[in-house]
Amino acid sequence: MEKLFSISNKLLLAPMVRLGSTPFRVLCLRHGADYVFTEEIIAYKLVSCERIYNADLNTFDYVSKKDKSTVLRVSEAEKGRLFLQIGAADRKTALEAALIV
Repeated sequence: MEKLFSISNKLLLAPMVRLGSTPFRVLCLRHGADYVFTEEIIAYKLVSCERIYNADLNTFDYVSKKDKSTVLRVSEAEKGRLFLQIGAADRKTALEAALIV
């Protein structure tokens, strides 16, 4: 089986509670992190989002259709270097959320 990627000899920014925002993750990538993690995103919130390109910030924003809040923001700088953390009560919702992102 072919490896998709390897974390051998890579610097990973460990997942941290309340400290995984987009600006912080991008800053860590600029200062040597090879991979970063999102904050834990609740899957049922993510599945009710619309993906919108934010030209001002060069990000993809996942915006709640309900209350228009930003549930997740992903910078173009994170492409291929971001791990998404999903919290879900069931695997169907977790898979739905992962496929959205």
